[in-house]
Amino acid sequence: MVDLKSLLDYASSLGAQETELYLEETKGWSCRVYQGEVENLQASQGKGLAVRVIAGKALGIAYTSDISDDGAREAISRAIENAKISAPDELRSFYAPEGEYPTLQAWSQDIEDAPAETKIRMALDMEAMAKGKDSRIQKVLAASVGTNSRSVTVVNSKGVDVSFRSNYATISCQVLARENGVMQPGSGMQFSRTFAGLEPERVVGEAVEKALNLLGGKPVESQDAAVIFAPEVSSVIWQMLAGVLTGEAVQKKRSMFAGKIGQRVASELVSLIDDPFDVRGTGASPFDAEGVPRKRMALIEKGVLKTYIYDCYSAAKDGVKSTGHAYRRISTAVQAAPCNLYLEPGTQSLEEVVASTKNGLLVMDVSGISTGGFNPVSGDFSVGAAGRWISDGRFVGPVREVTIAGNLKDMLMGIDAVASDLKWLGMGTPSFRVAKMAISGK
Repeated sequence: MVDLKSLLDYASSLGAQETELYLEETKGWSCRVYQGEVENLQASQGKGLAVRVIAGKALGIAYTSDISDDGAREAISRAIENAKISAPDELRSFYAPEGEYPTLQAWSQDIEDAPAETKIRMALDMEAMAKGKDSRIQKVLAASVGTNSRSVTVVNSKGVDVSFRSNYATISCQVLARENGVMQPGSGMQFSRTFAGLEPERVVGEAVEKALNLLGGKPVESQDAAVIFAPEVSSVIWQMLAGVLTGEAVQKKRSMFAGKIGQRVASELVSLIDDPFDVRGTGASPFDAEGVPRKRMALIEKGVLKTYIYDCYSAAKDGVKSTGHAYRRISTAVQAAPCNLYLEPGTQSLEEVVASTKNGLLVMDVSGISTGGFNPVSGDFSVGAAGRWISDGRFVGPVREVTIAGNLKDMLMGIDAVASDLKWLGMGTPSFRVAKMAISGK
């Protein structure tokens, strides 16, 4: 393995005032089965080194998959050459450590030790289980099992020298239900920090239940009604929202939250927390991509906007410190992004929230939200939706081919219930209800 500290000296000898090295190693395995056979089997392994230098007050960047000493030195030389043709910027500077780093355990050996045969058998069993759940399940589109591991090391010329490794396992199932010539897909998935923690039966049950609950859906009359967003949809909304809570988005005038620090931007039921130490989330880590220690922080607390998130450069622009939210991969630029976000759950179960809803829609699926359905500056959005209609606290039938439209600012203020059914799906989120939204149907 290349000696990273010696590379710092090499960069200095070539004229770099500051140097940062980001080393990443990844390993992945996945299988997908279909009709009793392995349809796809993949195993991957990768290593790479990303170099950033500041020379002549300008930033130079390069990366390489050749992490031999020669390959790393060549990348450093390219980074310095790139700095020479870049514009100087007085705000460019890498992180200097302050105090101790937090510790975090997100590694499970049973994930590494799980034999391929065991993982393939789990996928095959999920497929068979799904087929036997209900006669209306016409086909199991896929049953998948995957494991991933990642290790990261960040060193820089200002004293940063940190490493962290993590791994996880995932399972998923997609089914197709059919009745009276009408078909409806459904899916379920799980992320786990241990292989033993995987629950194939629960994931299959979720996929089948979703398909059957939405089977035969029809549009409802256009109206204003309460809307409950299930976790699978809620997570998409909050991740989209987090993208405009960065200092960079505000600086570029691409955020509806510009100038709102300390102001109420949501219902008091809303607390949006970024917790890097909760290993139930995929983003758990003790430091960010620049070696800045992470910390638990509230972005929105009881409806009040508390902070934006920053990497070192966007923080310098606003005259503040980085919040430890630098994100990158080997071949990507550094930018601020949420780490391990979750919406704080309430105390009511989803069943209780539904029971207290006189007239409304439980949204279980949306379309178009990431392809122009959301304006990050105005907050306007319009998405296609499918789900289950609620009348007098009871489900009365499936709904599809309706559109939900409104403004995210109004939606956040209109949240009148947050359920306790927290699920981690990219981020942690429970279901939540908005008192009234415009639903366009027939």
